[in-house]
Amino acid sequence: MFFLVLFFTFYGCILIFGNSLQLLFLFYILTGLTMILVFLNAFHDAAHGAIFKTRRYNEWFTYILELFGCNSFIWKNGT
Repeated sequence: MFFLVLFFTFYGCILIFGNSLQLLFLFYILTGLTMILVFLNAFHDAAHGAIFKTRRYNEWFTYILELFGCNSFIWKNGT
């Protein structure tokens, strides 16, 4: 959850400080790095049912992938 909050914090900083070119690039890079961390850690574990004890909560957590423009069905059932 920490990486997810960090991602949206950096995204918010892009919206707030987007007028400054240096800050825009800094937060853009940080947003990309945290997106990679979110995908590799949280969603990988949730797709395998390893984050929460209840399967339903793991499935709900993978629906957050839709906010990133990814399809949670493909993520869970892809080869």
